[in-house]
Amino acid sequence: MKTAINILRAIITLILSAFFIINAWYFVNINFLGNPFPDIGGWSLYQAKDDTMAPSFSKGDAALIKLTQYAEPGNIVIYESGDSKKADMTRIVGTHEGSYIMRKETEKTEDESLLSPNSIVAVVTGRISTSGNIIFFFSSVWGLLVILFFEILLFIIPSIILSDKKSKDHRYKE
Repeated sequence: MKTAINILRAIITLILSAFFIINAWYFVNINFLGNPFPDIGGWSLYQAKDDTMAPSFSKGDAALIKLTQYAEPGNIVIYESGDSKKADMTRIVGTHEGSYIMRKETEKTEDESLLSPNSIVAVVTGRISTSGNIIFFFSSVWGLLVILFFEILLFIIPSIILSDKKSKDHRYKE
């Protein structure tokens, strides 16, 4: 039984450590290296900032994105808007003279506008519903501290229990 608990503790510690390392890497890339889309093998995450892409994406949803400038009509893409280089999400609904026609899902047809292919940062490939806030929390300073706290607890609690048990056993032997 004790061996099984130690193996389980080791597995949980490995998972939490990997989770911590990935989130720390993500945090450093965004906050210190200025990379808004840190990627692993060309894949990254984006958090929907508002409900303009509803029903496909709601505020707080996480989008799995593939960093590429190649898009087709029907794709939801992440693009950099204007001089501010602020990332936003839209749907490509067609093409016109080498540009893409884009439209937010909550807007009417007359609200379409053109998007340069060079403005596209990524194509959305999947949605993780309502979990964007949680995912991006763990990539924050507080999230990293929470992960670290639980890793430390995995070592401290069993040590306290074992030392308490040993002291009780020692008292009974005297």
